Amino acid sequence: MCDHDEDEDASGHHIHRELPETDIDENNEKLEGMGILTAVAIALHNFPEGLATFVATLADPTVGVGLAVAIIIHNIPEGLCVSIPIFYATGSRWKGFWIATLSGVAELVGAALGYA
Repeated sequence: MCDHDEDEDASGHHIHRELPETDIDENNEKLEGMGILTAVAIALHNFPEGLATFVATLADPTVGVGLAVAIIIHNIPEGLCVSIPIFYATGSRWKGFWIATLSGVAELVGAALGYA
């Protein structure tokens, strides 16, 4: 995230003004919170997907495999929606990766519930 504002002077040159550290910290907290809320929302979304994939596979394995592939493909942008705000807020790729991974684990929990 950018830690400065840009303006132009009369000659058209860019002037950089540093933002106060408190503004940066506040923005990072908001951004990290947004990433975590997105992770929770996606986890709630993924739970029934796992259950549906398991049930579809029981009914017809061909349908189940096709559904699983489609879900895997659409989980890529979901993971990015979680990990990118976390990364930009914290600077940690691992934290973004693990929070995104945890949001996807809800799918496995849904599938396990279908098995039980």
